[in-house]
This record gives sequence, C-alpha cells and structure tokens, in this order.
Amino acid sequence: MLSALILSWGLGAPVHAKKRGLAEDSASPPKFELLGIFEIPGTEEFQGTRVGGLSGLVWDESQNIFWAVSDDRGRVSEPRVYGLELRLPVKAGAPSWKLTRLVTLKDPKVDPKKKKSVWDFEGISLLPWGNWLIVSEGDMNQKPRVNSRVMEFKLTGEFVRDYDVPADYLAPATGRQKTGPRNNFSFEGLSKAGSEDRWVVASELGLIQDQGETTRFLEYAQTEAWVLKPGREWFYPLAPVAASEAVGGGAATPTTRVAARATSESEVAAPKSAGKGTDARPSDSAALAARTLLTGVSEILHARDDEWWVLERGAGLSMSGLSFSGALFSVELGANQELKKTPVLDLTALDQRLSRNFEAMSWGPKLSDGRRLLVLLSDNNLEKSEPTVILSLAVTWPEPATATEAAE
Repeated sequence: MLSALILSWGLGAPVHAKKRGLAEDSASPPKFELLGIFEIPGTEEFQGTRVGGLSGLVWDESQNIFWAVSDDRGRVSEPRVYGLELRLPVKAGAPSWKLTRLVTLKDPKVDPKKKKSVWDFEGISLLPWGNWLIVSEGDMNQKPRVNSRVMEFKLTGEFVRDYDVPADYLAPATGRQKTGPRNNFSFEGLSKAGSEDRWVVASELGLIQDQGETTRFLEYAQTEAWVLKPGREWFYPLAPVAASEAVGGGAATPTTRVAARATSESEVAAPKSAGKGTDARPSDSAALAARTLLTGVSEILHARDDEWWVLERGAGLSMSGLSFSGALFSVELGANQELKKTPVLDLTALDQRLSRNFEAMSWGPKLSDGRRLLVLLSDNNLEKSEPTVILSLAVTWPEPATATEAAE
C-alpha cells in the first residue's frame, strides 16, 4: 500500500533572470505549489522485490508511466526499474500513485549462478527510439576497479550497448588512484534537453584531479542514428550561497556563486548552507551548516531554454543520526564553462518532512490548468525503517515583462 500525506499551498521562489534580450532582472521567477507528499514504506514489497533505493526518474509520455531506477547493486534484489502510475485528481486534491511494473536489468557479462555484477544505477532517461539511457557510478573499491558507465537498455531490461566515457572520468584498474571519480561520488544525475537529442550527466562530486569546491557536468549528443558521443563540459560550484547572495537576500541586484577551483582535494565538499525560512529559498543557517558533512549534486533537470535545475543533497549528523537536506539551484548551460548558480527552492522550507535523501527528479504530464508537474523521489538507501518519499509540485512561470516594462 502507498500511504499519502497530503498538503497543498502556493509558494513562490526565485530563479535567476534569463537573458532573452530583456533587462537582466525582468524575468519572472517560477512559482511552486505543493500538491502532495506520498510515502512508500521501507518494507513495501512488489513482485518479489523490496521497493527502495530509487535514485533516478523519468516520465514516459508514450506509455503514460514514470520509470524509476533503483541503485540496489543486488544487496536486496536484482538491479531493476519500477513503473509508477500517476493518477491526477479530477478536482482539487493530491495525486495518487501506484506501482504497476517491474523490469529486471540484465548483465550479459554476468554468470547468473555467480551473480557478480557491479552496477550502481543513479540516473535514467529515454532515448528517441524508446530505450532507456542509464548511468552507473561503478565502484572504485573493487579490485580491479569498476568504472562509471553510460548504458543503453531495452524496456525489457536487455542490455544494448555502452557509450564512450571520456578518459578523465575513468580510473586505472589497479594501483594508486590519482585520477578519475571518487568512489560512490561519480555519475549521479541525468536529464534530456527537452525535445533536443542531447543529454547532460552530472557527477556528484568533482574528479580526483579537479580543484576546489566544484563538480562536472558532461553533455552527450546524438551525432547519428543510435550513436551518442560525449562533448561539452561545465564546472558547477558546490560552494554554499550565502543569504546575502540569494535573490531577495538584501542585495540590490541578485548575485550568484561561480565555481572557484582551488588545489586541495579535501576542499571539494564544503558544508552547504540550509535554512528554514518561509520563502522556500536556500538560506544561510549556521546551526545546520555546522553539522553538514557533505554536499553534492544528486540530480539535474532541464527547465527551459538553456536553463537547468540542479538538485543538491546535503548529508550531515543530527541528534537522531544521519540527516539530509535538499535544495534546487538554477544554472545556464551555454558557452560559459564555469557555471554560476542561483537559488530556486529549499525543500526543507517547504515542509520539515522533506529532510530526506532526494535523488530523483522529473517533469510529468501537464496539469489540467496548464502548469507543469514536477516530481521528486527520495532514496531510502534500502532501509526498512526509512520510507521512499514522492513529492509532487505544480510549477508555473509568470509571463516575463516586456522590454518596455522592464525599462520602467
């Protein structure tokens, strides 16, 4: 059974101004309405598997279903994808959800009797020809090391092919690791650029050879039929945005934080600011920042035009044990390789029950009133005591001001 915790109210949150020939501050920020918070118990069973570890999500319009990939490496059940059916209410109310599909992902190189596979699936998208594109973090602690992968699967779970991963993102098979991804902090997010045949893969933390509080985004583009090639890269800043830097934080003009690459490996994961403000924007809270141990990127999503939303996930310690925080930031993936980020939404400010390990994010079908449905999933780390949380938001962008209005 899927239990629902239903809330509904409207919240406005800022996003950085888009440069479309208008004044920089003329773009209207998106508004968010919380439609519902649903919980799947950590003990939930579906077709012989325990539901959990959901780390990637994509809406399949052709089948009217959400696909959610689990990062279970086989500890509880086989690597798998679940189908989630969304039921939107005819009248005002929260959406309801139902598990309807299960697809086991098959590794052709694995002996079924030995079942030795190292897949750590973290992001999922759809290819134009109907197959899944899925990224795996790999495992740097294995001997030999298992590198990160960008993989294609049929919707039956059959493996199709690997796509090239640049040398920078690969670790040596053995010996001391001086380059490549940090273990368990590699490919984490994946999203398609709207109707364009290109995808962006986000790494949770920077590579070992990278400098400072930054991580990387890598673009894959379809160069010919059934072929994806890696191309452009961007550097995303993980450094916290102070309250005075956030939109509406007191500065006359909104400012953003740009990636600054230093030299120390230990500087990569700086504590992230997180607040409890009522404006639903990420803010500076010394109490929370002091106990935040690690901040990284857990998902990326194409928003509109060149604007992408980045989900940052903070992990820390509280009196009750491990704690999480989540916040959305906006970046523009264009010609500038060094990215600037602007706060969009603080999940904890929406509701304290959203202090979860959110790892998946996807647009859904348009709502009846024309707004876009945004869905986020938490990864319960396959813990029976921890639920999987499904967050449903309605998003709208007010019409931007005209050039004349902006001048006034």
